[in-house]
Amino acid sequence: MASSGAKEQFLRQMEQIVEGIKQNRMKMEKKKQENKMRRDQLNDEYLELLEKQRLYFKTIKDFKEECRKNEMLLSKLRAKGAS
Repeated sequence: MASSGAKEQFLRQMEQIVEGIKQNRMKMEKKKQENKMRRDQLNDEYLELLEKQRLYFKTIKDFKEECRKNEMLLSKLRAKGAS
């Protein structure tokens, strides 16, 4: 059977391994949390940009409609001016 000193050394090594695993786990959890926060931040930014894009396309559509109305009014005005 192994000596008492060898057993204690083995137990210390096992404790060091377990401690190393715990530290690695904590690092991974921290990194996971940082990545989750970054993902949430990017998702919020994406949603803001998506809303801006929708507003942009709506504004362009409204502008084109107003241009069309303006062209109609100008053509009516020219027609009245010609008669």
